[in-house]
Amino acid sequence: MRVIVPALLASAALLLASVQAASPAQEVVQPLPGTTDADRLAEQMRALAANPRDLNALVAAADLSLSLGDLSGAASLYARAEKVSPNDPRIKAGEGAILVRPRRRDMTCAVMPAIAASPTI
Repeated sequence: MRVIVPALLASAALLLASVQAASPAQEVVQPLPGTTDADRLAEQMRALAANPRDLNALVAAADLSLSLGDLSGAASLYARAEKVSPNDPRIKAGEGAILVRPRRRDMTCAVMPAIAASPTI
């Protein structure tokens, strides 16, 4: 009986080791806080809450909204930025990106002459 118990324990240990080797634990990878576009957008929106006319925050928030696929949010933010600085080329570029994104060639062609005529581009 004393010989069987150590043999059983050794067999159990080998079985446990083989099961652990066969099924490695899955890694859970989560982005660090502040590293996703949504986190950066939230940061820009907090900056806009403190200063609604912050041009850089408006453009950055619009760009991030665009990258997240929120075209109406991006358009709204670009419109607000345009009221602060009507000739900023970043705004026209962003508005052009919105028009091209959903393949709205009819609207894009109508806006492109205005973009081309802009003295700052």
